[in-house]
Amino acid sequence: MIDISADVKIQVTLCKGAVYYFVEPTFADTDQPHYFVVLNEKPLNDTTIVLACATSQIQKRRKFVESRNLPETTLVEIVPGAYKHFSLPTIFNCNDPLEKTKESLVLLLNDNKLNPFLDPIDSKIVADICRGVHDSPLVENRIKKLLGELS
Repeated sequence: MIDISADVKIQVTLCKGAVYYFVEPTFADTDQPHYFVVLNEKPLNDTTIVLACATSQIQKRRKFVESRNLPETTLVEIVPGAYKHFSLPTIFNCNDPLEKTKESLVLLLNDNKLNPFLDPIDSKIVADICRGVHDSPLVENRIKKLLGELS
C-alpha cells in the first residue's frame, strides 16, 4: 500500500534542480546511494522524470567520454562546496540520464529508500547539466525535450 503522505512529499519537492538521494537498483556495480538532480522543466506535468547522477568517480567518467569520442560538454564537473552536500570533486555524465516515474520515486520514499528533502542545486549547475544532455548524441530527443529550452 502506498503512503499518501509519500505521494504528497514527492509532489511538493519535485521541481527542476531538486536533489534526491537514493540507491538506484539498476546500478549493477554498487549498492551505495547517489545524489540525483531533477532536470525536467516541468516535472509535475511529465510522466518521465529525468535525473542526472552525481559521482566522485571523475576519471572513470572522463575515460568513458574520451573512449566514445563524445563532446567534453557532456561532462559537468563541480568543485567541493559548489553544492553543500558534495564534499569531494563531483561530476555528472550527461550521456546517460536516468528515467524514473513519479510513482517509482513515491515507492522509494514509501520504503524509506529516498531522501527528498535536500536543498536544490544551483540553477547554473542545472543549466550546465541540461546543456550537456542536449549536447550528447546518445540521449534521445524525447528526453531532451523534457528539459526545456536552453538559456
